[in-house]
Amino acid sequence: MVVVRLQLTERYPAEISPMSTAYFVVLDNENPGFDTFVNGKAVMRETDAISRIARSLGLRDIHDFASFASIADEFDIDPESPDAEEKWFRAAEGVAWVQAIRTYLDSHQTAIENVVAVQEDLAEYQRVLEAAARIDANWHFEIDV
Repeated sequence: MVVVRLQLTERYPAEISPMSTAYFVVLDNENPGFDTFVNGKAVMRETDAISRIARSLGLRDIHDFASFASIADEFDIDPESPDAEEKWFRAAEGVAWVQAIRTYLDSHQTAIENVVAVQEDLAEYQRVLEAAARIDANWHFEIDV
């Protein structure tokens, strides 16, 4: 099995296999009335490139939208650390971020190795986040390990 080091935060690196991980959307509404499933595997494999793109556009890093509270114990993160606290974001902020990355990729097809799969994941994120905005739900990314 191929394993890479994914820097979850500056202080807590973790060994994670890119073939079996994904960034998925979690809402603060457990029964939103719509399907929240997203694939997220292509995005996870391209987080370094997506981070570079986000920085170049003056946007938050993709990892900034992640909440690691649910896996803090698994990675020995101090429960008193801010990294172990659950973070939430307005859905409209997520929609704007996803749209900006998608627009960039539309005009920079070679910026990411598998741009088609990444765009499909981003479209799924956008669908969920737009629906979340309609019900005034907050969100964050979590990692499916």
